[in-house]
Amino acid sequence: LLERCSRVHQLKKGEELREANTTDSLFIVRAGGVNFSREKDVYKILREGSSFGESDFIHQTISGQYTVSANTSPTTVLELPREAVSQVVNENPVLGARFYFTICQVIERGLRDALEATFPGTWSRKRKAFHNALTPLITSSGEGQSHNYSSRLSGGGESSPG
Repeated sequence: LLERCSRVHQLKKGEELREANTTDSLFIVRAGGVNFSREKDVYKILREGSSFGESDFIHQTISGQYTVSANTSPTTVLELPREAVSQVVNENPVLGARFYFTICQVIERGLRDALEATFPGTWSRKRKAFHNALTPLITSSGEGQSHNYSSRLSGGGESSPG
């Protein structure tokens, strides 16, 4: 998908990625890093492997409320234009399902990180409560084995009792 859809942006330190404010594309930091700023105040730093623009991509909007610039030289950012991705997804629905599932995971991880940063310890407590609430529902009485919901959700199999 990346090879068929992406545009590559090579940035020098301090150089702005203007497309971040003018498109509904999804962006992936391939090398280096970027700063997000408003009125010259940096409020977020992303490094290699991070993505941004997920909300604009999904909602087909252009927020344009921040400036994105390289914080190292060289920085490589891949741009995935929504229209190009849509075309590939229409040709290959299985690839599309995987792609959008991955975007959902990225968004969920961002929300979880924001929750944990705002209310330290909250996420781990909620996760434990969720696990405790599900345990009685996923226990298999037929063979004496319980199913681990987290491994089932991630594609794993059964686990031993305990």
